Amino acid sequence: MWQVTYTHFTRMKRFIKFACVGGISFFLNLGITFGLKELWLDYRVAMAISFLICMTVNYIANHNWAFRDNRENNKNLFTGWLKYASISVPLDAMAYGFAVLLKESALSQYYYGYLMAEAIGIFIIFLIRYLIVSKFIWKVNHAVS
Repeated sequence: MWQVTYTHFTRMKRFIKFACVGGISFFLNLGITFGLKELWLDYRVAMAISFLICMTVNYIANHNWAFRDNRENNKNLFTGWLKYASISVPLDAMAYGFAVLLKESALSQYYYGYLMAEAIGIFIIFLIRYLIVSKFIWKVNHAVS
């Protein structure tokens, strides 16, 4: 029988908060993409704008809520955002590239295929993003104790 320690509880709580922020941002991302697409922007431009907006929202929400107890490792909000962006932009570029490829191939026959493709791309990158940003932005130790 395994024992749940305070450290495990804290890690799980942080991950759940990160997932909640990500879930809210996920719907915000799809909403912005949909709105911009309906304003006659190309879906690729709409996705790129949406990723940039949501990256900033994610950072601020995670800084102020999910990783509040680790803010001493990341005191300057702007510097932290730059570090977060340096990690998120390549990850979002992978999600974006995957979404465009998926939309242009398998989902090309669906009018809202761009939203389905974007959702799949975001889900694929989620866990990778958590592991990287928690370690390099907020200095969380993922070692099993």
